[in-house]
Amino acid sequence: MENKPIGIEAIGTYIPPERHTAEYISERSGTPVDIMKTKIGLKSKAVPAEGDHTVAMGVKAANVAIERAGIDPEKDLDMVIWAGEVYAEHPMQTYGIKFQGDIGAKKAWAFDINQRCGTIIVAMMVAKSMMRTHGYERVLIGSGYRNCDLIDYDNIRTRFMHDLAASGAAVILRNDYPENVMREGSVISDGQFSEYVYVPAGGTKMPITCEAIEKGLHYLDVTDPKKLKEDLDDVSMQNFLKVVDESLQKSGYTREDIDYLGLIRMKRSA
Repeated sequence: MENKPIGIEAIGTYIPPERHTAEYISERSGTPVDIMKTKIGLKSKAVPAEGDHTVAMGVKAANVAIERAGIDPEKDLDMVIWAGEVYAEHPMQTYGIKFQGDIGAKKAWAFDINQRCGTIIVAMMVAKSMMRTHGYERVLIGSGYRNCDLIDYDNIRTRFMHDLAASGAAVILRNDYPENVMREGSVISDGQFSEYVYVPAGGTKMPITCEAIEKGLHYLDVTDPKKLKEDLDDVSMQNFLKVVDESLQKSGYTREDIDYLGLIRMKRSA
């Protein structure tokens, strides 16, 4: 049986109005303003205002997508996926279920999925597969992010993450929808990088304490910046090209067919 097309019916975004400028970050971090603007590529970034919690921003974005699609979330959504951050309103909360409740998707069921910067790609691949397997008509994927809270501008080891910001995003996928058709994807993960970047305190290895907070161990940190750079330089570009080529091949395209290439976490010189 031929698979029906699965397309993007609507998207929604929410960007908080509050900003940190390159000048502000430069003053806090000691990084020259021209480096912030030209090398890092940041003039300003969104930071959360009061009430802009992680799931809450995803809800704002989802409501935009729902309105654009002209659907009733109570009746028209079959599945909801939370593809946002795990740093959110409360630890150990199932954010997908909270998100589902806040948008009023009573008929749907919900779950969380996470793979840091690759989460939305993985979520869309999972959604597409489940829509074809179970015949779901509509799936809403939502995301929220405010890991900017976890950045200490005084820590030079995390300078490459000083652009982390805040926002919400959502996408509605529809079965048997010939517009904005979702093609194929490809993902690579590499376990050697799992111990380089994390928040030291707050887990089972190092519970959160007053001493940990005083030492700044509740912020993101990099265990070995030099080794991380060396290891990334060895594999990053070839892996980026590999997933692009695999996605194109699975979809029946070549590099010559690409009109727009969207990149994240890649400097201009690359």
